[in-house]
Amino acid sequence: MEKEKGGEIKGVETGFVPSRDGFNFINSFEIGGEKGIVYGLCGGMCLVALDMKKGGKEINGLAYPDSNSGLYRYLLERQIQSLGSGGVYVFRFVEGMIKSDSSLKWENIKELEKLYKKLLDGEATPVGLIYVRFPETVEVWKNHQVLAVGYRQGINGEMFVHVYDPNQPGNDDVWLNFSEDGQIRQETKKGEQWWGMPVRGMFVMPHKERRVPRGVVSEI
Repeated sequence: MEKEKGGEIKGVETGFVPSRDGFNFINSFEIGGEKGIVYGLCGGMCLVALDMKKGGKEINGLAYPDSNSGLYRYLLERQIQSLGSGGVYVFRFVEGMIKSDSSLKWENIKELEKLYKKLLDGEATPVGLIYVRFPETVEVWKNHQVLAVGYRQGINGEMFVHVYDPNQPGNDDVWLNFSEDGQIRQETKKGEQWWGMPVRGMFVMPHKERRVPRGVVSEI
């Protein structure tokens, strides 16, 4: 992030570089061809990318996987695991959709403290992002999961969290900008332009390291 976008004065990076250590294909998968269902595996992509990084495996050359590949099966497995036992973190997203913006701001401050400690320890960390609210929509899948890989701290108390976003492959300039009162904006640089969108809520998600299965390794 450029210094004029907040005047950051210090920060930490965990060593995970999205353009190098993230997938080079977008988070979009289909069932049933052109008229089928389009869905995402953002949580799975974050966890598998982290597994690959920690296991010393190259990821950037991997092609978009078909549904019969070992990589696809591993992404799907890790997506399910990213949501916790019994899908407990699905309910966390639903809770966030129901809560007021003011309630989420307080929670954002607490969750940022947790995330800050993990990043200080050099630990790239999956986070859940709450974009939408109930009753405007009941589509919980319109929320998102990203991987926090570093932070910068601004001179005015802002915190800028650097993320790998599976929806934006190859982009090293995706950030979550936290104000002191718990408001969040996701900002992305494309070319020479920045664009942003509000994020209602954020929470830290668990990550248990996995050894990459042999079938996936053989496809690398």
